[in-house]
Amino acid sequence: MTTSPSNSLRPVDSAHRGIPDEPRILLIMLGLIGDTLMRIPVARAIRNTWPGAHIAAVCEPLTAPILAHNPLFDEVQIFDRRGLSYIQQAQFYWNLGRARHDVVIDLYHGARTPLMAWCTGAPRRVGLSGGRLNRWLFTDVVQGPLPAVHMVDRMLVMLEPLGIRSFDRVWEYPVATEVHESLHAKLAGAGIQPATRPGDIVFALGAGCETKRWDDEYVAHALRRVAAGELGEGRRLLVIADQRDPQLSDRWRADAGVVFLPPLSLLEIGALFRETDLVFVPDTGLMHVALGTARRLLTFFQSTDRNLHVADRGAYRALYHEVCPYQPCDTKDKDKCQLECRRSLGVDEVLTAASELLALPAWDGLWGKTRVTLEMVRS
Repeated sequence: MTTSPSNSLRPVDSAHRGIPDEPRILLIMLGLIGDTLMRIPVARAIRNTWPGAHIAAVCEPLTAPILAHNPLFDEVQIFDRRGLSYIQQAQFYWNLGRARHDVVIDLYHGARTPLMAWCTGAPRRVGLSGGRLNRWLFTDVVQGPLPAVHMVDRMLVMLEPLGIRSFDRVWEYPVATEVHESLHAKLAGAGIQPATRPGDIVFALGAGCETKRWDDEYVAHALRRVAAGELGEGRRLLVIADQRDPQLSDRWRADAGVVFLPPLSLLEIGALFRETDLVFVPDTGLMHVALGTARRLLTFFQSTDRNLHVADRGAYRALYHEVCPYQPCDTKDKDKCQLECRRSLGVDEVLTAASELLALPAWDGLWGKTRVTLEMVRS
């Protein structure tokens, strides 16, 4: 379960206050898929510093399987923000206190998570400044870097009070053999044979934010051109359907060479990405899954640091819209938005990028050295 330290820095004595050699550490990791995955480098830094630590996570029901299959975590607890009554939430907080953690780090920064951290009774409770009660609920309050800093680095700064000043940006998404077997069985049950084959391309183009969704007509046009052999003959298109727009899915189902997939778990989607030649996906939770699994990845409208992962892994390309000054979209002006961004990215540009990616060697699943220091992040 544990891994050996690699170029890690041990905490200095002052930062080590109240922390045993094999501490019990709780990470509050509520939030959506992408946000949860961006916090995993924090767990990696803790494991490198304390190889014998017991690392637990509190997360949403949707993301619990992801963390449970990651060997960095020894324990995963599910907290359903929307499904628990106030009495059930109070019971959850009470049980956290009985677990006797040595360190709690609030990586969610929500309205209730500072109280959750305080209820653990941990000797060290780390959280961001900002809330009126935070300086009373946390023992260590961190002044976060500027909002322009990528979220991965904003999370790593939370380790400063523990004396951890050097980190690896490693985007991990382990997928076990049994998950691949589950994927194949589910696709076979839906009549998709073989489940995957050389040359397969995955389209996962749904997005909750309209400004991250490629224009519907462009998607249909691109699917038809790929199915017609523009990216090579015999390529099969595996489409992860957008459940919020079934009519759009029905519009594409008649196209030859387009295979619509049954509902898959997030782990099965990771296995699918790992087995196929190319993944198309906008800046959604699935894009973050693809960053840790896809052999080749083409993503659209990514709203954060476009350079963060480009140098860290091969066969990856991010295409941006430049017609709007807001990256990400400013919700205050959405009532004025004409969604020009959806049409700013043409089909020719996307297919050209896909063709260039397919000519590159596939990513081998290994991250390069991505060492950063606290000083680099804060500067």
